[in-house]
Amino acid sequence: MTDNYLEIYQQEALQEALAELKQARHREKLLADENNAILSAISAMSEAKNRNEIFSGLNNVLKKYIDFDDFIVITRESSAQAFKTLISTNHVFEKMNWSQGNVTDRALNGECILLFEPLHLSEFNHLNSFIQSHVNSVILTGIRSEVTQNIILLIGAQKGQFSIENKETLRRFRPLIERAVIDIETKEKLQRIVDVRTAQLAKAREESEKANQAKSEFLAMMSHEIRTPLNSVLGMLDVLTHSQLSIEQREALNQMECSAELLLAIISDILDLSKIESGRFHLNEQWVDLSDVVTNLISQKKQTAINKNINLDFTLALDNSKQYWIDSTRLSQILLI
Repeated sequence: MTDNYLEIYQQEALQEALAELKQARHREKLLADENNAILSAISAMSEAKNRNEIFSGLNNVLKKYIDFDDFIVITRESSAQAFKTLISTNHVFEKMNWSQGNVTDRALNGECILLFEPLHLSEFNHLNSFIQSHVNSVILTGIRSEVTQNIILLIGAQKGQFSIENKETLRRFRPLIERAVIDIETKEKLQRIVDVRTAQLAKAREESEKANQAKSEFLAMMSHEIRTPLNSVLGMLDVLTHSQLSIEQREALNQMECSAELLLAIISDILDLSKIESGRFHLNEQWVDLSDVVTNLISQKKQTAINKNINLDFTLALDNSKQYWIDSTRLSQILLI
């Protein structure tokens, strides 16, 4: 008889051990599946472009492990008082303001909280009766970042719908969500800086193009306004050269013509936008009688000296039979300095 009792006891102990082993393996499988889900969520959230995509991905993962009716994320900027609905799987919670209270403060400090009687709390008792009928169990946790404060709410329509295990599941996901939110807000902050800088550069470029256009129009107008009367002067001087003049008058006329041509060349250079922008001048070289060029310039200086009662004499040691390959306009500018 004693042997029978011993055998029965051993069988019961074995069955109990097998049952515990089965439960342990089941728990291990659940944790392994959950860890795989966390890894998958990490991959998905790393590709998210904003907070909405992060929380939408979290909703898709959590509903595999927690039986909730509504998934809500409320948010506010750090300086704001009330929370606003960011995303919700139920349209009745959209465009709502949510008050701050002790529970939301605890959640933002990192707690994961299970509420069995949420309607007794200030965060929920302000809701209208229709919405209150949907809120009988709540699990919540918070994410605090530099820019925003976010509360994740899992809503159950039935009392006692959530368990401690459900709360622990959400708690294990919390560090992942926090890191993802901080990263995405950092990216958004940098993107805003880039957008502002890009807009500033675009505006500066537009203003620069307008200024260049205005400069081009101004130089074109000045070119016409100045060159036209100078060309008229040169035309009249050319007409005078074919009239009967004394030697002194012809010398004076030649000086006037040379000075006018030099002035026109200098003004043309000043008003040539391409030369201004490149910062360089190109030489217009040709064969010239250097003696004539220098003589005309010295004659101009001599007249200036006479006006100041200064005696100016000069001698040219140039071979009049030769011509020189130079830019006479540039040479004249140098000699007149």
